[in-house]
Amino acid sequence: MKKLMFAAAVAAAGGLMAIESANVVGYASSSNPAAKSYVMVASSFQDVGQTSLDLNKIATTATPATYSTRVASAPLLKIWDPVKEGYTTYYYIDDCEDPEDEDEEITAWATGKGEYPENVTLPLGSALWFISQVEANKTVTMSGEISSEDDITLSASTAGYTMFANPFPVATDLNTITWKAADGTSALTPATYKTRTSAPQIKVWDPAIEGYTTYYYISDCEDPEDEDEEITAWATAKGEYPSTPIAAGQGFWLVLPSGYAGAKAKFTSPIAK
Repeated sequence: MKKLMFAAAVAAAGGLMAIESANVVGYASSSNPAAKSYVMVASSFQDVGQTSLDLNKIATTATPATYSTRVASAPLLKIWDPVKEGYTTYYYIDDCEDPEDEDEEITAWATGKGEYPENVTLPLGSALWFISQVEANKTVTMSGEISSEDDITLSASTAGYTMFANPFPVATDLNTITWKAADGTSALTPATYKTRTSAPQIKVWDPAIEGYTTYYYISDCEDPEDEDEEITAWATAKGEYPSTPIAAGQGFWLVLPSGYAGAKAKFTSPIAK
């Protein structure tokens, strides 16, 4: 019954669900509105029996480049490293070295050296950029098994920028997530609306307008149930309680002010007991 409920919940979010044996599986697709547009996609699926997804399980309708033209024309996946504060880039090419036969070539996401990225996986709840450099309206699709856990806790290991995503393929209400400091017990420290630029922030990229929607963790957010009251919550730039969740399949930035040693976020399955 729980599998059927999860299938229904995720299907409502826009991804086709199926039940195979003990597993609920599905997919989520995103597309770029224009060439060179950045799209931040969520990793909310896992390989069967794992807690991460192999990089080359990510499918795209974009046209592969060749190794020699990769820099200018290859579709890209860019993964942020918050510790090194830099990206690792993978190129979609049709002459990637076959990991099973070095004399053969395959179409795959490849390293900057044209090599197959063995053992590169995306943990549940991670996010990455998809960029189709020369084509518009191309999709990238994540698919696999959906975690059966009731809740999953993600960690940011440092202050600054960390790519996050809901580890379940459903829409994300920021104010239903349990947020803690790096020790896992202390609360995040809110700012006030007037000092919100120094608050912990969530930034959601919109490729259609090529800009971010930012949410601020503040102690004087307008209470959605009583406009004369204030609560501690993630709030809009106007200090209001967000009226819409972050879409399923959408990654986002968690931005922690200096002085933070990291943070933890516990996401609960939509059908958890």
